[in-house]
Amino acid sequence: MESPTDRMQRRFRVPIIIATLLVIPVLILQGFEVPEPWETVGYVLDWVLWLTFAAEVVAMLVVSEDRWGWVRGHVLDVLIVVLTPPVGQTVLHSFRVLRLLQLVRLARVATLLRGVFTIEGVRFVAFLAFVTLIVGAQAFITAESQHDSIWSGLYWALGAMTTAGSGSVVATTATAAAVGSILTIVGISFAAVITGAIAERFVASESTLVQDTAEDLRQDLLMHDKLDVLLQRLDRLEAAVAEGRSAQDP
Repeated sequence: MESPTDRMQRRFRVPIIIATLLVIPVLILQGFEVPEPWETVGYVLDWVLWLTFAAEVVAMLVVSEDRWGWVRGHVLDVLIVVLTPPVGQTVLHSFRVLRLLQLVRLARVATLLRGVFTIEGVRFVAFLAFVTLIVGAQAFITAESQHDSIWSGLYWALGAMTTAGSGSVVATTATAAAVGSILTIVGISFAAVITGAIAERFVASESTLVQDTAEDLRQDLLMHDKLDVLLQRLDRLEAAVAEGRSAQDP
């Protein structure tokens, strides 16, 4: 039976993967002088990442039966949350090196990525892609003054996400071009998740088939062993009956 800590960890699996992969872009946005709105985007994303990591730690402490044991096993996660909150530029500058400890979480991605290819993971990524599409469309019509229709923005954003292009609706500003690059990355990532989920289904089906075949073979071998034992007992019984008859004959 699944324990409460395992169940909670499974719920946070996909958000933690996404938050971990966003650590490097956020560090780049905050480490260089970037124009608006990217400076604000980096600040907001920093808060989102920290709140995600903090929510995981708090939730795990709430459901864990041995809280100190969990803390001892996840010291790095707790330190990242306690020592690197985005509370101000002065403090952030002081703890810049400590905030790089978030990159160590990338080592967990290899074991957590499997959760993205589940039905739950695909649904979450699909929702994230939809939200990105809407936000990207709005950002496009805000950056491109000649396009003031949300439908033009959606058409351009969809073309960027699918890499199919959007015809005459093109980006002419640096902001729109940057948004288009993000949309393309999200679109390719979503397609990769769909492909991985389908492949995972086939692999799981093959694995189940192999396990079923192995179980059937094991059952056949057990039945064969039982038949051998039964035949041996019949042989001994026949030998005992033959000996009894021989003793009764004059």
